[in-house]
Amino acid sequence: MLETTALLVALVAAATISLYRLALRRIARRMPDADVPVQDEAASDVASVAFLTCTRADEAHIPGKIVNLAACRAAVPGSRAILFVDGGDAADVARQMGDADGVEIVASRERIGKIEGLNRLLARAAADVAVLSDVNVFLSPERAREAVARFADSQVGAVQLVVENRQDDRELAGALGGYSRSDLETSALETRLASMVHLDGSACVVRTACIRPLVPGMADDQAMAYDVLLAGRRIVLEPALAACEVGRTSLRSELSRKVRVACNSFCAHLHYRERLHVLPARVKALYLFHKYLRWLLPFQLALLGLLCAVILWRLVGAQAFVALSLFGLALVALAAAADVRARRIVVLVAFLAASGWGVARAVAGRRFVSWQGSRSAADLAHERMAPEQRA
Repeated sequence: MLETTALLVALVAAATISLYRLALRRIARRMPDADVPVQDEAASDVASVAFLTCTRADEAHIPGKIVNLAACRAAVPGSRAILFVDGGDAADVARQMGDADGVEIVASRERIGKIEGLNRLLARAAADVAVLSDVNVFLSPERAREAVARFADSQVGAVQLVVENRQDDRELAGALGGYSRSDLETSALETRLASMVHLDGSACVVRTACIRPLVPGMADDQAMAYDVLLAGRRIVLEPALAACEVGRTSLRSELSRKVRVACNSFCAHLHYRERLHVLPARVKALYLFHKYLRWLLPFQLALLGLLCAVILWRLVGAQAFVALSLFGLALVALAAAADVRARRIVVLVAFLAASGWGVARAVAGRRFVSWQGSRSAADLAHERMAPEQRA
């Protein structure tokens, strides 16, 4: 019985890790691309475009980002560029930056968090299409213009831009790069067959008519992806490299980010799950394998490891099991110390563990508010009340 259970869990984990992508490749060769309606000249015009960035006041990349936003604005005639500074003063930022070259700078002296900042940005821009990017992500103006042009297709609700992650840490950069390459291939196949089922908010373009007001405690990019899909539109990948992400990070900070992202993304799933049944069957299948089973992957692997440990214990006995376990740990430590690829695998395992912890925290009712730390769902509900309603 244990062996059968372990085999079933191993098959599900394998499907989540690699069989899903292999199946997509095979299906893509046999099935036609997703329908793309014929466009007329009138449909090719996007009425208004805005380049939007929300950042904290203490970010060192603000000057460079303003220059980048100005270049993007110049590449798309008639567009706007707006930078929201959380916990700062717009006049101070503008004075420090000098000539912003048409970039509008707005700010909140009180720290309000990224979600509320994005809501204010979207409301102020009042644009048909919003190009969203993080402060440390620098867009190619030409690629941004090409991504905006894809909204000539009325079925497109969002475009995911490809971002190159530049890190000083070689092992961390290698692990992130390997994961990104795998995810990009999957996203490209999903675009061919129907639609992507997620967004990376570091650099993406959205049709604002699809987007509802964002809720604190949920991943803003995943919530926008749900809004686009539920509006009956597609999320498509713009395959050319469109931006680079700069800045130093560490394994500790990246693990913390994985916990936060997994927690808030799964919170978004819990918030939207009762409405997801209306999605087309093909999109629901992609969502099941790309998102839902991936959230559960750390628990699948943990269960598989536990089952294998119990089977080994029963086969060789307690003393031999302890000896083999210690030998295996020593072997992993030596390999990680001697080989770059082994270290990257260890980093990926740590990422999986962090994601699993984030999902567990979401199920336990915790939420992360960007730039403001972790809260419970009850705390967030209390903060959203009007002052006179608070006990």
